[in-house]
Amino acid sequence: MKRPAMRTPRRFGLLGAVTALAGCISIPDRTLPAFEGAGGEPVFVDATGPLDASGNFDAAGDDARVAPRPDARPPRPDALPDDARVPPPRPDAGCLLSSPETCNGLDDDCDGVVDDGLESLGPCYGGPPDTMGVGVCRAGERRCEGGAPGRCEGEVLPAAEACNGADDDCDGDVDDDGAGEPLLEACYDGPAATAGVGTCVAGWRACVGGRLSECQGQVVPGPETCDERDEDCNGAIDDAAEGCACERGEERACYPGPPGTAGVGQCREGRQECGVRRVWGPCERAVSPAEEVCNGRDDDCDGETDEGLPGCVPCEPDPEACNGRDDDCDGAVDEGTDGDACSTGIGACRGAGSTLCVAGELRCDAVAGAPGEEVCNGIDDDCDGNADEDLFGPPCFAGEGACRREGREICVNGAFRCSEEARSPAPETCNGQDDDCDGGTDEDFTGIGESCSVGRGDCQREGRVVCTADGAGASCDAVPGPPVEEACDGRDNDCDGEIDEGLAIGEPCIEGVGQCEREGRARCVGGVVACDAAPGSPDPEICDGQDNDCNGVIDDTGEPCFLP
Repeated sequence: MKRPAMRTPRRFGLLGAVTALAGCISIPDRTLPAFEGAGGEPVFVDATGPLDASGNFDAAGDDARVAPRPDARPPRPDALPDDARVPPPRPDAGCLLSSPETCNGLDDDCDGVVDDGLESLGPCYGGPPDTMGVGVCRAGERRCEGGAPGRCEGEVLPAAEACNGADDDCDGDVDDDGAGEPLLEACYDGPAATAGVGTCVAGWRACVGGRLSECQGQVVPGPETCDERDEDCNGAIDDAAEGCACERGEERACYPGPPGTAGVGQCREGRQECGVRRVWGPCERAVSPAEEVCNGRDDDCDGETDEGLPGCVPCEPDPEACNGRDDDCDGAVDEGTDGDACSTGIGACRGAGSTLCVAGELRCDAVAGAPGEEVCNGIDDDCDGNADEDLFGPPCFAGEGACRREGREICVNGAFRCSEEARSPAPETCNGQDDDCDGGTDEDFTGIGESCSVGRGDCQREGRVVCTADGAGASCDAVPGPPVEEACDGRDNDCDGEIDEGLAIGEPCIEGVGQCEREGRARCVGGVVACDAAPGSPDPEICDGQDNDCNGVIDDTGEPCFLP
């Protein structure tokens, strides 16, 4: 854009300001911009000469020292000393020094135009940083509008994925469901109120190549037949069928196709069986007319093969597989390839389901359960591939007596058992233990712990029956006392089983003399042997040939005694 030429008065004012600054700042190029020349080019003046009284450079009274300097540049503010820098001009002041133009509603570069050259402030993007440039996501451009940055225009942000062959959500996958799988869309061509009623179920369309496929897997209302099902999906079973009554187990031929087509081409009759409710079951294994396809067969059962199919070269039928192709040449793709049992997850989280053929790929519709806390039941409750791991109970014991071993309960095959096994039993010995582990201690040895005695007479001692040191038997633990010499005390002092033996005890004895003499038996009295007879009473001595006064002298009367 051509800048308007400055008027002379403004030029002189600018020169006066420059002249005033020239005395206090250092300008490396010694030139300052003054005004535009006739051709619009900038004209620079040499600031080293003196000024006249009018504020012009005094150079022989003319502008001989004023010359265009296209290579000259005004001094940069950051090249000036700190004490010589000039504040930037106010919006309402004359332009003194130029700066790069910014979006602020000011003429920063002093060219007479505000915010010029700022048609674009650069790229802008409001989506997640990792999505810019991925898929359809693109950055936009921000412009300067009214002295301020305007809206970001032209940007493309992530959006919901649609079946269009593009990566709308900018995650790196085209037409996906957010988990890296092909995009699916529910579909149902029957009346809305019949979906999920009777045999009617909704299907799905798979996004392939940016286009949705035909609705697959749906079952729409059909004619009611006598098969214990609600085919017209009105909520009633066999309500529109006639002749349903039959005998249980009865069979008959059936054919759901148009009359006259059974046995023609591919069409075949099926069989019906009477069910438990005495109604005819479904017609099984019947083949009805279908759309003619190029397969070398009479699909529509009209007696002609591949008719109306120009350029038809019949395909070679193979078993149908889930691959997005018509392998068996019947005009349908991937039919009959789903429904097999499948599962996902492990342990208690294992979920059962059926396979589904989606966009030429088999998938399992099973849903894994959530893991729980592991318990002792033989099941992998926490779904880590191991059952009953790291499950312990309280301390436990195995066996009895000497066979007993201490352990801890552990979970094995869904039940807790002791981690230790009992030792093998041994023959019972007399040692205070249950060696044969039958719950009894020293039961083969009688009298253990009972009272007992050893020795005889004064040597006898009391004790208890205990096991011998070698464990082979039991004996009394008492020790007999030592025997002593037999004394006359009514006891067995020498411990031979006899009392006071060898002391003439019980033998005849005489006590007293003369007529006082009496017979008795020897007895122990006061620890000595004494006769138990008591002497008789003495009488006065008379001459009779006896010792009457029991003094051991006969007839000691003091007088001569003559016996007849």
